[in-house]
Amino acid sequence: MALSSLNPILQANLKKLGIQALNTYQKQALPGLLSDQNVLMAGESGCGKSLAWMIALAQKISQENNRSQILELFQEQNLQWAFNKEHEKFENLGKHGALIVIPNRELIFQTYTTLRMLFPELAIFRTTGMHDLAGVIQFFKAESANASQLRKLGLINMARNLDWNAWDIAITGARGIEVIVNYLKHVKQFNFDPRTVVFDECDLLLTDRYYVDPIFNVLKNIGTKGRQFVCSMSSSNDDIRSMTSIIRPTHIYQSENYERVSSNLKIDFIQLGEDNHNSMTDIEHLKHLLNVSRSKKFLIYANTKHKLEDIKNMLGDCGISYATINTHMLAERRADDFYKFLRGEARVLVASEIVTRGLNLDVEHVVLFDSVSNNSSLLQRVGRVGRGEKQGKITCFIRPGDEWIMEKLRPGAFLKSVSPPGRVIRKNLGEYTTSSGEEDNMITSSANSSDSD
Repeated sequence: MALSSLNPILQANLKKLGIQALNTYQKQALPGLLSDQNVLMAGESGCGKSLAWMIALAQKISQENNRSQILELFQEQNLQWAFNKEHEKFENLGKHGALIVIPNRELIFQTYTTLRMLFPELAIFRTTGMHDLAGVIQFFKAESANASQLRKLGLINMARNLDWNAWDIAITGARGIEVIVNYLKHVKQFNFDPRTVVFDECDLLLTDRYYVDPIFNVLKNIGTKGRQFVCSMSSSNDDIRSMTSIIRPTHIYQSENYERVSSNLKIDFIQLGEDNHNSMTDIEHLKHLLNVSRSKKFLIYANTKHKLEDIKNMLGDCGISYATINTHMLAERRADDFYKFLRGEARVLVASEIVTRGLNLDVEHVVLFDSVSNNSSLLQRVGRVGRGEKQGKITCFIRPGDEWIMEKLRPGAFLKSVSPPGRVIRKNLGEYTTSSGEEDNMITSSANSSDSD
């Protein structure tokens, strides 16, 4: 499939983004994505799978005959039209619609931005946390009950005031859409009927209890019959056969380099421990690396709040500009730091595991300051750099017990995922066809500490 077969507006905007042609993976996947059949996309970070399903959504929605009426009404800078009844005069609104479910706020923002650049005329609704729902509200304690209450109130207000039929695409986290759908059902104003449902990072969303419960609560309410499910993943603790038992896809597109470390990486290891006869601490090693490196943008991963604070203190003492993202931060501060890094106002992003999923941060150098527990986590972290045709650097700190990483982490290496114990798949998406309200017991998994609004 070629760019020339797409909507002219979409073609022009892709070229503005520097995309002159579709890559091999995108050409293979687009025909299935443009159908009404279920699709499973498995590809390494940076292979272009997210752009493929975004192009497909924009193409499908733009092809509807009555889109011109809505496009004339929509203005990006003025959303008041969505809160009044003027658009009700259009009785034949476009009925395609899409729901995109994403595991974290930062990826929601990046997906929204990309879709907006691909097709500015689309009416896109998103939820990304309190900083979007209620303006500038400061919470002085992260554990404040007010934060949770106001977030829920904000989502309910959205459900109360928005006519979902006027929106083309809704981008949200699993728990945010659950609150909205439950409210619409409760007040008997249920008009949410997306024809396409996208699960980005589906291996996490569909196999971890933290996300599974709200997602399948939504599916019980809206049903699965007549919907297209598009599921995308870059690595998984479950193999593709396990994922297909949930999704039952008609089309499966697996890239040639799925579950492989990028060949565009230069990888260095810093070994720590008493046997190295080296008196430098891990923080001192990191400080030295930042001082001698010519890389302009760093992403540093740490696993604990204590280590994150140590790194931030060192960066502050050295006068190195930085931003930080972790699950302990307030939503407003987290958003501010994320945008700060994207704007190039910080050289270093210090982050926890939450930043491993899907994000294109345009960094040159990733530092694995702490160890990882499995191949999937390792692939996700190193996948933030060396994406597509770009070159990148990885520096991995090796502590006693981490020697296995030195053996496996090589440019082009295949890292086969292994299913952890206790993860059991019992049902698939196609079995949820009505709002039965019955108890679901599809998947058993440990709770995830990542957030989703």
